[in-house]
Amino acid sequence: AIAMLKGDRTSPYLYRAVDKKGELKWIIESVTSISYNDQAAILGYFMDYTEREHANEALARSEEKFHKAFRSSPDWIVISTLEDGFYIDVNEAFLETTGYSREEVIGRTSVELGIWVDPEQRNEMVKVLREQEKVRNLEAKFRMKSGEIRYVLWSAEVIDYGDEKCLIAVTRDITARKRAEEERLEKERLKGVLEIACTTCHELNQPLQYIYYLLDEIKDKISDDKSLQELRQQCERMKEIMTKVENITTYKATEYVKGEKMIDIHLSESPEGKE
Repeated sequence: AIAMLKGDRTSPYLYRAVDKKGELKWIIESVTSISYNDQAAILGYFMDYTEREHANEALARSEEKFHKAFRSSPDWIVISTLEDGFYIDVNEAFLETTGYSREEVIGRTSVELGIWVDPEQRNEMVKVLREQEKVRNLEAKFRMKSGEIRYVLWSAEVIDYGDEKCLIAVTRDITARKRAEEERLEKERLKGVLEIACTTCHELNQPLQYIYYLLDEIKDKISDDKSLQELRQQCERMKEIMTKVENITTYKATEYVKGEKMIDIHLSESPEGKE
């Protein structure tokens, strides 16, 4: 108190004290000089600040944990303003995966960086956030600085950050899982196509045998032996293709126009080809 009156210590002053039960308490003290009954006096104010100090300590620990989780998370975490979408902070995972530097991101928006492949999806997400204040596991496509497209699960929630309404968003990269799923579906589709092709080849075998029979029947009646020979060669080629298709066990696909894939029987394997 004397130090505060002399100006050597600021007022109010927070310190620890032990009460008569031996418990540690936080006390906030404030003193000032006054005149009391025409005499100089000191007016002191003391308040038990223990609960509030414990709350402040808990808040500090919570903030420390948040910042550690924010920095070390393998998922991308960003904090941006809700009103205009400016990035306030991003974690290392975001920078490492997207290829941007912190200087290129902070103070800019995802729209400026062109991160959302589908801007309309982003607009719909903003509407949901304004109404419900959270979004969970939205599947989206994000564009990296290099132009590479990645599949992500995006979750976000509105928070109070300082004196402003902000958005904390967590993004999980599911590109590998998504591409594996697409490959599995493509294999199933090609397998279905192959099964249909095998059935078709089996059905065509009988008409092909009949064509062979007719060629043998008319070979002595037609003088143009060259045409008959060419016709027989084409039948042999058809039979060879049908046999390959029917015996395929491991197939490979070749990509054609617009990403469409077709089974390449020349690259595929049959039991005979493995021997």
